[in-house]
Amino acid sequence: MAEKYGKIPPRFTKAWWDYFWMYYKVHVIAIAFALILIVITVVQVVNEPKYDTTLMYAGPLAFPEEIAERITKEASPLCEDLDNNGEKSLNFYQLNMNDDDPEYSYAMSQKLYLTLAADEIYLYALDADIASSYLEDSSSEGVFVSIDKWYNKELPDDAVLSHNGIAFGVKLTECKVFKEIAKEYNVDLSDTYLFMRYYPREDQEKQIEGYNAAKKLAARLVG
Repeated sequence: MAEKYGKIPPRFTKAWWDYFWMYYKVHVIAIAFALILIVITVVQVVNEPKYDTTLMYAGPLAFPEEIAERITKEASPLCEDLDNNGEKSLNFYQLNMNDDDPEYSYAMSQKLYLTLAADEIYLYALDADIASSYLEDSSSEGVFVSIDKWYNKELPDDAVLSHNGIAFGVKLTECKVFKEIAKEYNVDLSDTYLFMRYYPREDQEKQIEGYNAAKKLAARLVG
């Protein structure tokens, strides 16, 4: 009796392999492609650099690789060894927003919004205008914690960014690492401030650990 795809030759004979390839090559290719994607994804995850803390910058500046590497090099020793691997590492992540490419800037602003709302990044270096837009937006109330929650020394009024009389951000030029880099590379950081995102919920133990590590780094950066 004829099968759906014709008479099937005896298994594993040359005729059977020809038959199999004729009727099932699309399935084989699709499965092989899926397996390759899975392997690539697993390899990428395994080999992806692991960082103890991430500092996200959002603003009009685009730090070249040389400066980004310098920031990472100078700030990494100040991090906590969160994963207990014997190394301290900072991930300096940039979201560049400027008027030259409005569509790209809009996409980056949306990414910043989602990161602030749902990600596990707690330390931010933000342009003053961007930060103020969040502080002044009632729907974003509570997105940043006040400086006194993570830094216990007095700071001059012109060194902080405040809203309704509460200081939330510390000017990067008050931070030794960034002050030296700004001077060495002639980068204007006078309108960029360091912020801590809101405290995680009490049941988010892993996130709290990351938050506390970021809080210690923020205080050490300011000095």
